[in-house]
Amino acid sequence: MRSTRTLRVSPKVANLQVRTTTHTTTGSGGQTWTGRYPMGRETYLALFGVGDLPGQDGTLGAAWTGVSTERAG
Repeated sequence: MRSTRTLRVSPKVANLQVRTTTHTTTGSGGQTWTGRYPMGRETYLALFGVGDLPGQDGTLGAAWTGVSTERAG
């Protein structure tokens, strides 16, 4: 089984020279989640492992996509 741990310790990922940060966020309702974020120049990818998110979102196989823009067009 592959996991976010595999990505964190992979020498291939390390050689991509991508800046990665781990961050824990607390939402307005007090819920917390932790993610790993490989950062590009103007973009990032959020990776979450089992248990990193509260509820059903933190289960094996949960997936979603989010997009944010800074200006219309």
